[in-house]
Amino acid sequence: AVRAESGDKGSFAQMISNLNQRLEFDGYYPSEKISGIIEGAALDSFCVVRAVCGLSGAVVGIGFARGRENLEAYRMALFCIAVGKSKYCELFGITIHPDEWPCEGLSSQMVFDRGPAAHMDVADAKTWLGRLELTPTHSGQSKASVESSHPRDKQFKDQAVHVHSGLNLVEMARREIRRVIKDNEKSDASDRMDGDMWLEGFSPTPLNIWKYHDSLGRNHGIKMPFDEAVREFLTPTPAVIRKNGVFFYGRKYNSNSLMDTGVFDRVARNGVINVIAYSMTMCVRHIWIEVE
Repeated sequence: AVRAESGDKGSFAQMISNLNQRLEFDGYYPSEKISGIIEGAALDSFCVVRAVCGLSGAVVGIGFARGRENLEAYRMALFCIAVGKSKYCELFGITIHPDEWPCEGLSSQMVFDRGPAAHMDVADAKTWLGRLELTPTHSGQSKASVESSHPRDKQFKDQAVHVHSGLNLVEMARREIRRVIKDNEKSDASDRMDGDMWLEGFSPTPLNIWKYHDSLGRNHGIKMPFDEAVREFLTPTPAVIRKNGVFFYGRKYNSNSLMDTGVFDRVARNGVINVIAYSMTMCVRHIWIEVE
């Protein structure tokens, strides 16, 4: 591999020549205090994990963690990358056109810092993951693409202040998803443009650069079926099926496809059925369960 030296702007594009060839992951903390869903009091904020394509600079995935950064947030970002953005946004109640955020497909090479993501079990990812790279300790430039993509908050010198947002956890997650879409559309990616791109005449944004390379077939993205992505990346947790629905952390869920399995007829005879449910942080609208 060729490493770009500091100040050598031209060698970066030569080092990474395809979309999804290398993804960089990192987390940040929005400065606002969020509101509790019931009482509205200020709560500690949460961690947002972004994944950025090394070639285009586009944010290709986003995940969330309540409180501190954890492995679940990184796996959630991978789920976002695997299932496509229209489906992912739909799970949060957001409707987008596929062209607004077209970045889909897992990368065979991922770069994590030495935080919670360093403990990811790569043995189960052998069908798609070719290389997992951890950044050197105290090396802030090893993930320059993703760290430069993080939103920057206004700094208040010599003032210990915080902003109490009126948004709750779910609403804040929606805001961060919309922010990603806006950043891909508006960020300046001039240093990632080559002569052919300038001749095409499109604006130098990460989204346009992604679309340009994708139209040429320069995309190493690895597709994964939705059901497989659920099992691969989401968190499995016990749940129970009763006669009137699936109960998971006090909430009741149901669907037509579940009723079509005839599982409720068996519940009537047996009382309850224990199952495994897969869930996603900040997304309270949907769970997926294993039936037989």
